[in-house]
Amino acid sequence: MLRPLLSSASCKKIIASNSPLWHVNKVLNALGLSRVGWNFIATPEKMGGLTKSEPKFWEELKKAAALPADCVLLDDSDVNLKTAEGAGIRPMKVDTGRPVEDAMLEVLGMISPQDEWNFDAVEYIKAKNVIDKRSMNEQVFSALLRRLALLGREETLRIVDVGAGLLSMLFKLEKFLEEREGPVEDIGLEVDGTLFEHAGRLLASKGYEERGSSAPGAKLRQFSRGNLRVTILQDDVRRMKPNVFGRVDLFVACCFVDLVDPEVLVKTLLRIAGSRSKTLVYAPISFCGETTILPSHHQQGDLPSDVAMMASYHDNLRVQQKHFLDLSMLQDVIQDHGGCMLAEGSSDWVISAPAEQEQEQEQQQEQEQE
Repeated sequence: MLRPLLSSASCKKIIASNSPLWHVNKVLNALGLSRVGWNFIATPEKMGGLTKSEPKFWEELKKAAALPADCVLLDDSDVNLKTAEGAGIRPMKVDTGRPVEDAMLEVLGMISPQDEWNFDAVEYIKAKNVIDKRSMNEQVFSALLRRLALLGREETLRIVDVGAGLLSMLFKLEKFLEEREGPVEDIGLEVDGTLFEHAGRLLASKGYEERGSSAPGAKLRQFSRGNLRVTILQDDVRRMKPNVFGRVDLFVACCFVDLVDPEVLVKTLLRIAGSRSKTLVYAPISFCGETTILPSHHQQGDLPSDVAMMASYHDNLRVQQKHFLDLSMLQDVIQDHGGCMLAEGSSDWVISAPAEQEQEQEQQQEQEQE
């Protein structure tokens, strides 16, 4: 994302580094950022041996690069930021909490300041579940139900839902499970504490009775309704002990498979699956495509084009976030461990903007064409 942001930004772009120029150039080349229109590169050999922790460095840089009055420094060093602030430069710290890409977007006015952000995990998952429901491949889901129907109807059916969120997959399977003659045990694993707590409230609102009292801060809660016994557990599947649940008949991993190395994923599920020779895995919404914005807008001022932004987004998924977007890798790993793919299908879907937004976009396009 940095490359299109920097390339399209009309403001002055300056590098201030304590490293020698040869090293700065090497890093820029490695990151593909050497040709984004840098106005000045300040290094100790250019600044008379001064470094960013010295007030005189910034005074000299102001003269050498003709810094504007509204200059912003993005840096990960508190010392450098404080020194620059003393010279009248606005400091903005970048770290794991605020990556440089987010800081750039904030500086360019494309997103609101980070201290104004208000991310609500529950509302995010609720909105995401709406999209997931639309993109679910119903043919694959029907194939899953047929397979589950072949299992012993009087035996306990044990399901482990990895990344259960707000239990959308339990509720999707609910009608089928309630029609079984035998008991069903559904175990929902969720790392996020807020989602874990809200999932408990959801179950209670749907008539599930909590078994036992839940102490404040508890990481495990159990509910039941009819033949369904539901356990929600705040934990990470990758840290669990082997055979922790005993036999597992079905793993559900919605929107999860593409986030984990295929080899790690399969080995983790095999470790937890127990002694059962065959375990089903249902992994809907495994993202292996690309997202496109329609209609696509051209670059406008400092704002990169939609095509450039989405190209950077997909590059970020592959390289930085390590999304495994090639599902053939997963198929190969499954086969290597003696498994097979029973059913698969794509999920083609389009998210349309509200009618008012579409009309506004059409008018804007017509004006641009004129």
